[in-house]
Amino acid sequence: MLKIDSQRMLIDSAKRFEPYFGKSSARQQGKIFFPELSYTGSLSFVRKSSLISASYFLSLQASLPSPDQSAGSNKSGRCYFNRFGVWRIKSSDKMLISFYEKIKQHADVAKLCKITDFDAVLVSSENSAITLFLNLYGGGYLSLLFPPMQFKVAISDEQIRCSAEFFKTLMNILTDG
Repeated sequence: MLKIDSQRMLIDSAKRFEPYFGKSSARQQGKIFFPELSYTGSLSFVRKSSLISASYFLSLQASLPSPDQSAGSNKSGRCYFNRFGVWRIKSSDKMLISFYEKIKQHADVAKLCKITDFDAVLVSSENSAITLFLNLYGGGYLSLLFPPMQFKVAISDEQIRCSAEFFKTLMNILTDG
């Protein structure tokens, strides 16, 4: 069976995002960081499994402290884009509620949702931090159990650009409020 070097794939993908996020640095196995961003931004693989296969999606992630967290308060929740093309929220966190209200009215987000090929968009609030996940279809790989094979999933330069623009737009909305 041909084995795919996932760390090498991750490093190569990170280099393709460098024009948009700045220089990347590998600080731990399975995660590449972009230290030039004003927030903690990283790139990794997210695994989704079924009975006979596993898909590894390229995932852009960012974390920032939540200003809504007061001493002793531990609010959690999430805001996500569902498969029907609708933003949903399950939270009492003021920052997430503000993000949800802004995102529904933001014209660039609606346009970028249509042209960016992604599996999931999730913004979660937990442990005094807000985290954004943008899981892309391209750039990862598929691993089949039977027959035992692995396939790379290509991602175009246009999708890299759209994904970076979408990610930055979402982070701007999060940090603006």
